[in-house]
Amino acid sequence: MAKNFLLGFGERLTEKMDPPKTALNKSMPYSFEESVKRLEPQISNTLKTVTSLPALACPNNKTVFSLVLHPEFTAKSYYPEALFRSWNLEQVGSRMTNIKPEKWTKKRDTTDVLTTEIFVTGEKARLEKLPDLLKNMDRNSVEGIELSKIETIRPLSVAEKLMPILTQKELLTFEAVLHASADQTYLIDGFKSYLDSIDDKLIISDLIFSKGLCFISFDAKKSEAEEISKYSFLRVMREMPKLRGFEPMLRSTGMNFSVTLPDVKPVDPNLRVAIFDGGLPDKSSLSDWVEKREIGKLGKPIPLGESHGQWVSSAFLFGSLQEGVQPPQPYAYVDLYRVVDSNDTTTNLIKVLKRIKNILNSTNYSFINISCGPDLPIEDKDVHAWTSVLDEIFSDGSILATIAAGNNGHLDKASGNARIQPPSDCVNGLCVGAADSQGDDWKRANYSCIGPGRLPGYVKPDLLGFGGSTKEFFWVVDNTNPGFAAGVKGTSFAAPFILRAAAGVRSTFGGNLSTLAIKALLIHSSERKDYDAIEVGWGKLSSDIDPITTCDDHCIKVVYQGKLKPGEWLKVPVPLPLTQIKGKVLVKATMCYATPTDPQDSANYTKSGLEIVFRPHEDKKKDPAQEYPNSKSFFSSSRLYEELEDDDKRSDSHRWEPTVSSSRSMLGSSLKNPEFNVHYIARDGGNKSKDAQEIPYALVVEVNAPREVNLYNQVFNRFRTVLEILKPTIKIQVQT
Repeated sequence: MAKNFLLGFGERLTEKMDPPKTALNKSMPYSFEESVKRLEPQISNTLKTVTSLPALACPNNKTVFSLVLHPEFTAKSYYPEALFRSWNLEQVGSRMTNIKPEKWTKKRDTTDVLTTEIFVTGEKARLEKLPDLLKNMDRNSVEGIELSKIETIRPLSVAEKLMPILTQKELLTFEAVLHASADQTYLIDGFKSYLDSIDDKLIISDLIFSKGLCFISFDAKKSEAEEISKYSFLRVMREMPKLRGFEPMLRSTGMNFSVTLPDVKPVDPNLRVAIFDGGLPDKSSLSDWVEKREIGKLGKPIPLGESHGQWVSSAFLFGSLQEGVQPPQPYAYVDLYRVVDSNDTTTNLIKVLKRIKNILNSTNYSFINISCGPDLPIEDKDVHAWTSVLDEIFSDGSILATIAAGNNGHLDKASGNARIQPPSDCVNGLCVGAADSQGDDWKRANYSCIGPGRLPGYVKPDLLGFGGSTKEFFWVVDNTNPGFAAGVKGTSFAAPFILRAAAGVRSTFGGNLSTLAIKALLIHSSERKDYDAIEVGWGKLSSDIDPITTCDDHCIKVVYQGKLKPGEWLKVPVPLPLTQIKGKVLVKATMCYATPTDPQDSANYTKSGLEIVFRPHEDKKKDPAQEYPNSKSFFSSSRLYEELEDDDKRSDSHRWEPTVSSSRSMLGSSLKNPEFNVHYIARDGGNKSKDAQEIPYALVVEVNAPREVNLYNQVFNRFRTVLEILKPTIKIQVQT
């Protein structure tokens, strides 16, 4: 059977469309009188707490407290903007929290549900007037109506800002996260002054900003932690996590085999990828393809870190080596950046992050790999510095970043210790977990960290790649025994294994596919079997790029690439033959887009969302006067979201997920000029965005019709003036 290359430029088929008509009617859970009665004592208690804080804990006489929205009013359409304005309050952040509201507008179960907790700031003097403002509020005003959207107003306690301290030592390195932007120097200076008032030996060693948050590293005594946590603009304070170790989960002993590396240049000599790791040994056998790089002054390298860098580079260059088989031709050159020295394992994680940030901001890489990071499972309420800083860099969609999920998957799942580790929870990155085999009987390697990711990046890891196991090692070029392979296992090697596939697609098609389109193709081509998405994400990707770049005669695979304007509705036709397709048809689609993020607003972390409607048959309408054909559930009811919606109770959660993939089996007779309608929704801190920008997207649509043996040619011949076959731009050298 012939293999046909992808059909590209699907975006030429798209066109703008008028939005479908919708109605927004919402009743309130509380009457105005009920809201006033409920909130009066809450405001009094909040004022009592914040006014008792030390003066130095409230810079410029400002303080921060919490305002929790009723779960039925978390959508941006219901943001209480008028209420905040009338009370002179400014939102500085948000997070998700579980509550059981006193009342619902409709009969509901009584279990706790997720809702949005908003952090607001205001001057103490202004806050003292809130009781009078509440009593004199006009019940028919906009702010009077918005009052019913508020479930709770409360102060923030030390207990919820200070994470549990597990280390027994008295002197510790802490990480403090402040509600502070780079231009709000008075908040940073205020924190320094407050620290000095507690202990004049407390010195900030480093800090880094990410939009509305400032991440600060400093040493302090454990006994001083509670007092420090009273600083009003402190969001969270925790022990500084350690850097993940460079020791692989397992390394073979006495099983090595000889390997002869190919004497060839990469498939695409002009393509360079960046790997951020522990370095590369001197006189490495990979030096023909890997260039050692360092930025700034670094201390001595960690020997095991250099070995790790070699193993990761080998995984990218050759995949898992096979005994008696010459390694394949690499797809690209590697710039291996050593970003860690012997001082960075415990206290200097911010310094390591800064090195990576500086490199990415000063160079232009389309493909990168990160197999290091904090040894810390993600937390739902707050975003880590590594995640927020890197997500901002990746937000324009120009970089495909594979990030190792972490190797703590064997730990306790109920406590969350098995969850993916920062920065693999980046919504704009590609989180990679490990499969235990390259064969068909694969499963998640027991050490590979699991999901779910941070909402709305719920489906994490994104992909599994082969990462090695006790029964089947991942074989890499040994650094201590030249000419031989070493067997290892870990997500550190699964991540560059996936990046190798991405580089293979780029080297095949050149610049015809964006990095977002390549990401969409990788996810689209993965196999999930019946495993839970929390275990395997969208599925496992094989080492063969042929299924990614080609399809059979009875199948079409179309790639759409472009940009979406905020508020815009886009009609995206699915190209089919003019004649009705025989038999059953499987329609599969994968959408990826890049989005700006709001790290301070972890409850509304992504600023961009998509509403995607599938309309399979242009003649099917419930009402002849209906504007558009009937819709059929496609992405929103995917089984990947069933667990999320049961827990979250918010039907629109999937709209803010930057990657969605699903498939539907249907009869060919149910398809006539099918189309997807795509609506770009923008938000800013949970509110409507006033200055949203265009976002890049990539969509892969596949139609598989086993009884249509000539589907590919039929579709191409019908749309040959619009669609183009994406043919390889570089001849790949065949190894024998």
